Amino acid sequence: MPIDFFGAGRAAFGVAALTAAYGLMQAVISPAIGRVIDQVGFNPVCIVLSVFPLMACAVLEWAVRGDRRS
Repeated sequence: MPIDFFGAGRAAFGVAALTAAYGLMQAVISPAIGRVIDQVGFNPVCIVLSVFPLMACAVLEWAVRGDRRS
């Protein structure tokens, strides 16, 4: 998808950012989420984490609008 959206020249940075984010999530965030689920259950985690896909859509929209203006 990064190649389709941003072209081959910018795709490497996008893929590297996705890989780094996934590694960070596995090393740091996933254990913390597991502890929260053990203490209070799934509902708070689902509510809090539902914001991130919306933020990703907003960043992608901002990036696409920035390319159109250039």
